[in-house]
Amino acid sequence: MNITCTNPNFTNGKGIKEDCTNEFEFDTAMFEAVSTEKFKYSTQFLYEEDVSCSRCNQSISVRYTCDIHDETNEILSEDIEYN
Repeated sequence: MNITCTNPNFTNGKGIKEDCTNEFEFDTAMFEAVSTEKFKYSTQFLYEEDVSCSRCNQSISVRYTCDIHDETNEILSEDIEYN
């Protein structure tokens, strides 16, 4: 998954303060589920982790929710929130 860093206090290589705006990729496979909810044909998983921006090292809290079909393991829906 990709997210964009919104660190407003990043100082670039020229010593100028600016917004980071770095888009970087991370793998949700490293996340551990903090809760699960079972439905008739699917299970909803909630993951919460902190990731670090690869440009400015800002810590970003990520909340990832997905619904997985129980028989096929197909991702039926997914949502990501971060700050």
